[in-house]
Amino acid sequence: MNYESAYAKALDDIGAGGRVIGKGKNAIIEPDTPYDQAVFDAAVASIIRCDLVREVKTEARKRIDAIAPLWKQMNAARENPSDAIFSEIDVIRKKSNMIEAHLDTLTDAEAGAYDIENSPIWD
Repeated sequence: MNYESAYAKALDDIGAGGRVIGKGKNAIIEPDTPYDQAVFDAAVASIIRCDLVREVKTEARKRIDAIAPLWKQMNAARENPSDAIFSEIDVIRKKSNMIEAHLDTLTDAEAGAYDIENSPIWD
């Protein structure tokens, strides 16, 4: 999600309505009604962080699919539920959870700049 989309969603979420003009973090916000800046900022941060969690899960899914697409997982589950691919998948899931927890420790700016795909936690 980009900032202008997050700003527009935040305006709707806090009931201010309006529009966002421009691109990026410095887009101009024109609300229909006055709003509390702190409430708006918190809504934007929440939206951005939710999007980051989705990005982590998407990256984890790509990594899992590279090891074993769903059809392969289903076949392995039927033939040998203790197949090693499930251990590999569990490792990716744990790393995904670790990245999500790490994002919670970062400031909004740090979290927004975090390179999920190249996170050292995946290594």
